[in-house]
Amino acid sequence: DIPHMPETGVVGHKGELVAGTIGGKKILCFAGRFHSYEGYSGSIVSFIPRLAAACGCSIYMATNAAGGIMKGMKPGSVMILTDAVGFTRWSPLADVWNHPAANKGREHVSEDAAYSRRLADAVQAIANDQ
Repeated sequence: DIPHMPETGVVGHKGELVAGTIGGKKILCFAGRFHSYEGYSGSIVSFIPRLAAACGCSIYMATNAAGGIMKGMKPGSVMILTDAVGFTRWSPLADVWNHPAANKGREHVSEDAAYSRRLADAVQAIANDQ
């Protein structure tokens, strides 16, 4: 029931928002998102990270099935992405970076900031402990 939030059309993407706390930190978890291959524009594809930023989130992490065709990769395995191949003429990050809540007063945020080495190292450490 979030205003202006479209329905997701991908099987397994529930289109739900769950809010709670983990380790005393407030979190938002979006189950399902929107994709350009579904015909959505960049402003719609970036709706969820922009909404998260507007709600005060300073870190946004997205999951996907990047390793789905990699031999030996099992469902639930951790794969840390360090870049993305763009097959579209627009960057879905553009609307995120241009949003005042995401920029917190900065004039420009590099797309390189989308792949935080600090967060990747933390994810890797947690995965190694499992």
